[in-house]
Amino acid sequence: MDTGFIFVAMVAFVAVMVWAFFTFGPDFADKKTVSVFNYTILGVIGMLCIAVSFKAYVYLSGSDYDYFMPTFMFFLNMSVIAVGLLVGLVIRNFIIFK
Repeated sequence: MDTGFIFVAMVAFVAVMVWAFFTFGPDFADKKTVSVFNYTILGVIGMLCIAVSFKAYVYLSGSDYDYFMPTFMFFLNMSVIAVGLLVGLVIRNFIIFK
């Protein structure tokens, strides 16, 4: 399978997750509180991406897989973003702002 197709599929999947995260918000909650929660989730996801990327870089640098590191980092960060947005959506809609 071509790596380009997987890149496009991951970007499309993350784009759908971003769309769902910002579209399906709670209806009867305070908009400012929901906005603060949304940006907090985005900040946490960003910090997780930095931490996971650093850990992967430390483990893979200097190995036989150096050439694969940019592709691996891309897939790893896209996966962290997608799962983080999904968990944030579930926590926001079904636990905090019922």
